[in-house]
Formats: sequence, C-alpha cells, structure tokens
Amino acid sequence: MSGTTGPELATELRQLNPALPVILMSGFCGTNLKAVAAAVDASAFLLKPLKAARLAECLAEVFAGRVSTVHAEPIDA
Repeated sequence: MSGTTGPELATELRQLNPALPVILMSGFCGTNLKAVAAAVDASAFLLKPLKAARLAECLAEVFAGRVSTVHAEPIDA
C-alpha cells in the first residue's frame, strides 16, 4: 500500500463495489480513528494488538451482516 492509506484504499474499493465489507485495523491512536472509519463507512474498526480469535469473531460478524461498527480495545496478543 505504498503511498496509500487504509481509508483511501477503502474509499477506492467502495467506489468499485459499494457493498464490499471493509474492516480497518490500526495500532495508531493519534487521531480519531473511529471517525475515520465512520467517514469511509467501514464495516468494522479494530485496534491492534488483538487476539486472532477477536479478528475471527469480527470477520464472522461482518460477513453475517450483524455489525455496522466494531471497536475492540487493544489487548495483549
């Protein structure tokens, strides 16, 4: 993704397929990342680090259409 941010990529992908689920993940807490995720209509947002089980749970929820936004507090991996 050299030169492209996750939100920029999400916007581009959503232009190609508006129904595409997008999950943003970040370990950076310097900006209001929940607002960024909402601005690009992300299906979910996760903070790193997180356990693999939490990622799997999020993926299952998003693909089942059961969530609009997920926010996980960072936990030790």
